[in-house]
Formats: sequence, C-alpha cells, structure tokens
Amino acid sequence: MLNEKAWLIYTAFMCFLCICIGAFAAHVLESRLDAKYVEIINTGVKYHMFSCVSLFCLIIIQRVFSLSLQSVLILQALGCVCFCFSLYLYAITQFTPFVFVTPVGGILFLLSWALAIIHFARADLSKNSII
Repeated sequence: MLNEKAWLIYTAFMCFLCICIGAFAAHVLESRLDAKYVEIINTGVKYHMFSCVSLFCLIIIQRVFSLSLQSVLILQALGCVCFCFSLYLYAITQFTPFVFVTPVGGILFLLSWALAIIHFARADLSKNSII
C-alpha cells in the first residue's frame, strides 16, 4: 500500500500530466486532429483533473479523520488511468478498441465513490471535526 507521501507525489504527478496533456492538445493537436477528437481529449483532461482534485481531497479527509481510504484511493487512481488515458489514446490513434476501456474507468470511479460513502457512513467523524 502507498503511504500518504507517495499518494501526494502520485497525485501531483497526475496533475502535472493533466496540464501537459491539455496544453499539448490545445497547442499541437488542435490543428492536426478533427474537432471531434480534440473534444474527446478535452473530456479526458476534464475528468483527469476532477480525479486529481478528488484524490487530494480524499488524502486530506483520510488524514483529518484518521480513516483508511487506501481502497478508495486505488479505485480512484485506476479509474483515472482507465477512463482518461483510454480517451487520450483513442483520440490520438483512432484505434477503436481503446473506447472499450473507458467505461471500465467510469465504473471504477463509481465504485470508488460508493466505497467512500460506505467508509464515511461507518466512520465516527465527530472526532477531529473540521466542519
């Protein structure tokens, strides 16, 4: 299992990648790909950043409330890789089988949040409350 520092480094790296991919799409690929494929990349970038923000929030929640959210973090990270990177690869290569990975990533995102709900419902969040 990754420790908190490793999760923070991973998440910061994923933010870095998200910005790089978004800039590359806007400045290089926009003139080389059909608008349809640029929009697919933009969708990937949007969900990539949502995932990064979610990971940072989950790491903070884990620390503040002394929860173990490793499984939630793993599902969120895998969801990001499957969902976003399959969109990037499909848009750049137009290789159709990549689109079959995208829903797997979406399901992993949903599972991560369902598991987070279960963790939050079971946890005693009254201690260390910041709200």
